[in-house]
Amino acid sequence: MHAHIRAAFAAVTGLMLTGLVGCKTTSPSHEEHVNAANKRWSELRAGTVLQMAQQQFDAGDLDQAERTLVQAIAIDSEIPTLHLLSGRVALERGQLERAYHRLDKAIELDANLAPAYYYQGVVLQRWSRYETALARYTKAYELQPDNVAFLLARAEMMVELEQIDDAMALLEDKLTYFDQNAAIRLAVAHMHLMRHEYDRAADYFQQALLLQPDDPKTLEELASAQLASGQTDQAIRILERLTNDPELLQRNDLKRSLATAYFASGRTDDARALCMKLVRTDPNDVESWIKLAEIAWLSDDQPGALLISQRVRALAPNRHEGYLLAGLVLQKRGQNAEALEMLDRAAALAPAKSTEPLILRGIALEASGRYEEAEAAYAEAARRQPDDVYAQRLLARLAPQP
Repeated sequence: MHAHIRAAFAAVTGLMLTGLVGCKTTSPSHEEHVNAANKRWSELRAGTVLQMAQQQFDAGDLDQAERTLVQAIAIDSEIPTLHLLSGRVALERGQLERAYHRLDKAIELDANLAPAYYYQGVVLQRWSRYETALARYTKAYELQPDNVAFLLARAEMMVELEQIDDAMALLEDKLTYFDQNAAIRLAVAHMHLMRHEYDRAADYFQQALLLQPDDPKTLEELASAQLASGQTDQAIRILERLTNDPELLQRNDLKRSLATAYFASGRTDDARALCMKLVRTDPNDVESWIKLAEIAWLSDDQPGALLISQRVRALAPNRHEGYLLAGLVLQKRGQNAEALEMLDRAAALAPAKSTEPLILRGIALEASGRYEEAEAAYAEAARRQPDDVYAQRLLARLAPQP
């Protein structure tokens, strides 16, 4: 029996010695395991701190988020999402250079981190470096093709770079894939508006409305597109609904749009009555006075248009509309000298790209036999708006033939 005990003891001792020798020979592996464990622990701690920083960022506490990120990066500086969030903090603060470099660090650590490319695109867009911004947005979308924000940012940059056809094709190709997304349809609608394709724009606004029913902004844009495309009855129904919404009762601009729709549908009295109600409620409402003057002019109420234009000039002497309307009336009455005085003032006050005062001024000058001055007015109108066909025709009619 003692022999058996001694044998067992010898076996155990041998195993212990073997284990000790094994530990010595495999110590590098043990060190690797320890390092890996420490790495996982630091990543876990940094990740926990990152979650805290994200919550602080989402709550708008940028200072605290920044301090928390500094702690997290000190724990483990190799986590790309730490640098991504740090870049976003800098971006929110308007520190564009710092944001760009922090995002660059995130990309260096993870070349497939799509949001880092997207936010670099935002920085580049603010720097007006549109070509490079487009490249960043494109990369972000290629890495994460199910992200609508990345897709829309890419399309927006394409429009900025006057690639509107390509942008529209890009979005329309994704309509089926994002069949429940209203934002894409709204973007396509706005592109059709830019191309003056109001029927198509109205169709897409209608599609967006099906996905976000009763959205006031979409309803308003739909009504505007319908009005521009001649769908006045549909526009009136929407605008009446909006103007009766208790939350929109102070939106006089919607009421003026409704007045425009009434007039376009032949309901002149309703249009005039609505504008009269607006100016009685607020006698200093310049926009409503201008709309009332336009309705008077278009209704061939020359005395009314002239009288109201005087009120507009008194309320807003630095706006061109009152002088323009007065010039129209005086020109129609054959009072060319007085009309020119008003139209000269309107042309001087009008926005930089406005052509109407210049064209009307040219017509008045031409009626007075001042052809060279009329030609100069038409030429200036054509320079301001090269696509203004009317200005081009008037200019061609007066320009010397070769």
